[in-house]
Amino acid sequence: MKSDPLISCLCITKYRTRFLKRAIDCFLHQSYLNKELIIVYPEEDKETEFFIMANQHPLIRSVKVKDTSKKSLGRLRNMSIDTADGEFFCVWDDDDWYHKDRLQFQMNAIRLHKKEACGLAFWLMYDAVKNDAYFSTPMILPGSILCAKSVINEQVCYGDINRGEDLEFSSLLIGRNYLCPLIMPSLYIYVYNGNNTWDKGHFNRLFSPFLRLSVEAGELIGNVLSSKYDQDESSDLMLSQQLLQEFNFFHLQMPVQV
Repeated sequence: MKSDPLISCLCITKYRTRFLKRAIDCFLHQSYLNKELIIVYPEEDKETEFFIMANQHPLIRSVKVKDTSKKSLGRLRNMSIDTADGEFFCVWDDDDWYHKDRLQFQMNAIRLHKKEACGLAFWLMYDAVKNDAYFSTPMILPGSILCAKSVINEQVCYGDINRGEDLEFSSLLIGRNYLCPLIMPSLYIYVYNGNNTWDKGHFNRLFSPFLRLSVEAGELIGNVLSSKYDQDESSDLMLSQQLLQEFNFFHLQMPVQV
């Protein structure tokens, strides 16, 4: 493995430029330097096309796809992997938030444990409808996986389905002992915004009311998501002593099972 292999961050989007702006900002501020962002969007989505044209960057490239209505999300994810130049790839969902050291810490874990992939065992969830923040239950977040492209084949890939394709893929990695968990919940905020692939019922199943963070923590996370602070300041705030104490209280009571 090269000391700093190229990581391809894969973003599949559609008429969601209000979210895409934050995803691009999170990507560009990653401390890991050898990276690329691939944005996959429907050919008819002129809103996204014009947005990308106005925000061109040498580390960002886009892929227009014809007839996306006939292609499942799993198939689009596989297409994005085929397009990637990186030795590693990761999902970069357009509506979530990423700490500036996310890629670096996950690559460090892969090197340390000599595994092909890494996923976050705990993460943060924010209900943008109710403005509440939660600590996740213990499970690998499928959207957080950083994975070697070399493991992808006909058996190990995303299923040709629109929902659950990422959970199916993470299960394949776990079943083959490819994946190591990383406990750093500040690296990822999963956002429920009312327009996710999964509905509110799915979001509700991911957390317990007993894992709700304090009002102060919820306000801080809400401010981070609304871009009240720049990416560097936001990342520093997400490692504040107050948040870390709340995270430690929760995850020490819940051993991770993978």
